[in-house]
Amino acid sequence: MGEEITANLRTVRSLPLTLRQPVSITVRGEVFMDKADFAAINQERALAGEELWKNARNFTGGSLKLLDPRLCATRPLRVTLYEVVNGEAIKSLHSDSLAWMRALGLPTSPDVSLVADWETLASTVASWAARKGALPYEADGLVVKVDSFAQRRLLGFTAKFRAGLPLTNSQRCARRPGCWASR
Repeated sequence: MGEEITANLRTVRSLPLTLRQPVSITVRGEVFMDKADFAAINQERALAGEELWKNARNFTGGSLKLLDPRLCATRPLRVTLYEVVNGEAIKSLHSDSLAWMRALGLPTSPDVSLVADWETLASTVASWAARKGALPYEADGLVVKVDSFAQRRLLGFTAKFRAGLPLTNSQRCARRPGCWASR
C-alpha cells in the first residue's frame, strides 16, 4: 500500500474539493508539475545558494509525502485523472467515463484520442512521439487502452498490467481494433 497523502492532495488547486454532482467515486490519476514551474523553483533555490532539485517527478512525489499540507500547498502541483475504478459499473466505455469525470469537474488529460483502426493508432502514436518534447510537463510516453470495459475484462489484467499498454518511443503496438491513446 501507498502512503496517506489525502491532506496534501486536497491542496492541489486543479483538483476540486467538491464535485458538480453528488456522487462517490474512486479514481486513479497522476500528480505532476509543469517544466516551467519546476525551473522557476530551481532558479529561486540557485539564487538562495541552495542545492537544486534533481527532477520534477521526484520533487512532486516528495511534495505529496510532506507532513505539513501547508507546505505542499505552496508548490505548483497539478493533477490529471485517467481512470474510474470499477468504471464498468458506471459506463460501458472508458472514453465515456472520462467524459463523465470531466462533467463532474475533474481534470482529465486533453491529450486523448479515440481510434478505430491500426492505421489511425499508428499515426496517433507517431504524432505523440513528434510532439512529446514540446509538452509543458515531463512524460515518458503514452498509454494505449482498449475503450470497451467488456473487452478489457475478456483480455484480462494483472496488478502490474492493467488495461493499458504503456508505449515509449522505441516500442510498437500490436494491431488491436478499439484501442485509444492517451498521455
